[in-house]
Amino acid sequence: MTRQSNDGKQTPFSLWLRNKHPDNVRFIRDNDPIDSAKGFTTTDIDYVWMNYKTGEWFIIEEKRYCAEPEYSQREVLNFINRLARKADPEHYKGLYYIVFENTNPEDGKIWVNKVEVDKNRLLRLLRFEWIKTARCVLPGVRKEDVKTSSAPASCAG
Repeated sequence: MTRQSNDGKQTPFSLWLRNKHPDNVRFIRDNDPIDSAKGFTTTDIDYVWMNYKTGEWFIIEEKRYCAEPEYSQREVLNFINRLARKADPEHYKGLYYIVFENTNPEDGKIWVNKVEVDKNRLLRLLRFEWIKTARCVLPGVRKEDVKTSSAPASCAG
């Protein structure tokens, strides 16, 4: 069965895709022809961040409360990431998983691709001054500036 979205952004169409009645309790279709058990999946893209003056852009997947993307979401986003690199290698700057300990940069820790950063480093990323390479290495980071860790494990303690 298709997993229910828990992002609070459900629209009538997103409920329909997930075979949920607008009451979010009952199913719409019996023997759903687009069930995830048949291989179908959907995910949204949280942000496409762009500087319209330079043409530079990247994709952001935001997670709050130290959540991690589900396997299917990672697979879809990584697929789009590979396509974007081939389609626009000059301007496309990658896929960034930004994880907040709570809800935003003002109320807790921040991780970018599992590297703990401060608000200034996040702002540098958003200004395209701190961009990762193809191997997911974030250049310009001094060891004393960050702690590399899995965000959820860091939040658990």
